[in-house]
Amino acid sequence: MPMANRLLRLVLRVTGSALLLALPFALVPRTWHEAIHEWIGLGPYPEGPVVDYLVRSVSGMYVLSGAFCWLVATDVRRYGPMVRFLGWTSIAFGVLMTVVDVMLGLPWWWIAGEGPEAIVLGAILIVLERAASAPGEEDGA
Repeated sequence: MPMANRLLRLVLRVTGSALLLALPFALVPRTWHEAIHEWIGLGPYPEGPVVDYLVRSVSGMYVLSGAFCWLVATDVRRYGPMVRFLGWTSIAFGVLMTVVDVMLGLPWWWIAGEGPEAIVLGAILIVLERAASAPGEEDGA
């Protein structure tokens, strides 16, 4: 299997695995969310069902995205268009989240660890997918 295919599969699996780590946070008690929120220095956890809904639904969406990355990693040649889509939407998401995080006044480590990482990931996916789909490359399954 060509090196680009192997690297692309690895990036997708590592990314998918990291996203799947959100699963417990869709299910844990609210007190855990409160404790983590305060522990990382964001102050008291806001009250209300909308906050709980958003935390749990965003965690669920991360899990769904992680499972999707694992699926796409099973055959990067076949799912090439989806890899490109993931790359471009990751870049757009990264730009959006960087702007939102700055506007909200989140800590520097939060800003640095969210948007820019998504932008870099998107660029890596696009570059590796192009290399993996180059003429003459073998099937990446």
